[in-house]
Amino acid sequence: MLELAAPQWLPALLCLLPAAGFAVALRRRTSTREVWRYDPVAAWLRAFTYFALCWAVGFASGGVATIAAAPWLEPGQTESWLWWLLTGIVFGIATIGYWVVWARGTRPHGRRVSWPETPLFGLVWGVSEGVLLASVWVVLTRLWRGLVGDGTLSDALVVASAILVLSLWIALWHALYWDIHISPEHNIVEWNLIKVAAVHTPNVVFSICWLTAWEDIRLFVVAQTIALLGSAMTMPFPSFARPLPPDPGVPPLGPPTTEVPDLGGRTVVLTGGARGMGAEAARRLAAMGARIVVLDVVDDGAAATVAAIRGAGGVAEAIHVDLAERDSVRVAAEQVLAVCPRIDVLLNNAGTFRAALTRNSDGVESTLAVNHVGPFLLTQLLLDRVVDSRGRIVFVSSDAHYQAGRFAEVDTAGLWRRPEKADPNAGFAAYNRSKLLVAACARELTERTAGTGVTVNTLTPGALIPTRIYDEVTGPFALFVRVMRPLLRTVDEAMPTYLYVCTSPELDGVSGIYVKDRRPQEAARPVLDPGRRAELWAWSEQAAGLVPAE
Repeated sequence: MLELAAPQWLPALLCLLPAAGFAVALRRRTSTREVWRYDPVAAWLRAFTYFALCWAVGFASGGVATIAAAPWLEPGQTESWLWWLLTGIVFGIATIGYWVVWARGTRPHGRRVSWPETPLFGLVWGVSEGVLLASVWVVLTRLWRGLVGDGTLSDALVVASAILVLSLWIALWHALYWDIHISPEHNIVEWNLIKVAAVHTPNVVFSICWLTAWEDIRLFVVAQTIALLGSAMTMPFPSFARPLPPDPGVPPLGPPTTEVPDLGGRTVVLTGGARGMGAEAARRLAAMGARIVVLDVVDDGAAATVAAIRGAGGVAEAIHVDLAERDSVRVAAEQVLAVCPRIDVLLNNAGTFRAALTRNSDGVESTLAVNHVGPFLLTQLLLDRVVDSRGRIVFVSSDAHYQAGRFAEVDTAGLWRRPEKADPNAGFAAYNRSKLLVAACARELTERTAGTGVTVNTLTPGALIPTRIYDEVTGPFALFVRVMRPLLRTVDEAMPTYLYVCTSPELDGVSGIYVKDRRPQEAARPVLDPGRRAELWAWSEQAAGLVPAE
């Protein structure tokens, strides 16, 4: 049985000191400049803050001392065919999973391996995170041995709790930090489920079972090092030699700027301004001097937004629209054209989520009608005015559009198996599809308006912002939103992307990009497929009543 070493508090403290130093240096750098571009200094400061914390945990848990004192192999292990089988699986996942499968699901965006930076980074990353994961196992093993003693029960509890803790840790760490700050936009999002199912989950499950059965903690760290070295080689870290890798799929942006644009004399028309993201965007754009025209179905909420803007000295008015209904959209468009001699920004922000099947008067499922068909129709009706103003058209999509897949039927009404009852799964599937249509038709509109002076871009505010859009959600997801609310992105955190796409001089003349956290991202594959876009555009024209249905 592996002897678990005692915590080493002095080395843990000594590791916390450089971690704090890296964190302070990072804070100073990020407070004085934009670092959402590939900024190697900020990226490496973030990474080494994490690495130092891994070692601090390793010493404080006794994990480092346990690893150092453990033998490479216990006597007689190699005589067991089961040991050879599980060891082969663990190291196979570490190599094939992270060097092959991970590579197919990763978008390098022009980054290349830099010698010796890339492999050295991978080795440091692998050893550091390997120590962290092993230390979690040490802590849980010590806990369960102390509570229930040695034996099969404690081993089973160690395996179950370690798999749960490490899976949650890896998921939250990547979703909330690493994929955003350390190596953004490297994922081909449609591959995420494949990578989780074929790589991350098997790595955690098999390696923890193997480690608990044979306690080869040194080999465990080696396996994790091999895995993360593969990840580092697959998605090369920003290099000091090449800090801004070219991305031929994104139009060149203008020079970076932090100036606040003056929108005096300009008109912004936005949907969904009664509450949530739209209301906050309206207030902030008004503070820049823009005249705001709020379109919403919630009349009292729209009136409250207008009153707040006027109370702060701004200019605003509200127009009623029900985006689910064609006639309402047409009436609202006529009113907008009557009061807006120019439209400098058309922000299609409104969205909804429905847990049960409802349809508009034309038979279109309501999520699809509100999130896509209504804004599509409104944009077509206002397009000439926006073109005359050489304005910006902005669509709000969602990272959920990556999960829509290549569905055969566009209309989402068939997703509900029991239309009379709430079905959150169908609701999310419909929401995902609606946001894919938004992104696809926005990209198609870019092509159709080329040379007119108008720009068309799409933004995503980020996942799971807890606004009232989730009011109809029930079951486990509703509980998740309530419990995780402190960790979820806020409206304030999403606003810089809204303002960037709507106003930044950096995007003057830039059209056809999908933006997250003020960075161009690659949209889902159907959005990039001209043939698929044409199909979705044709369906949208019919659903909006712009052409006769076939």
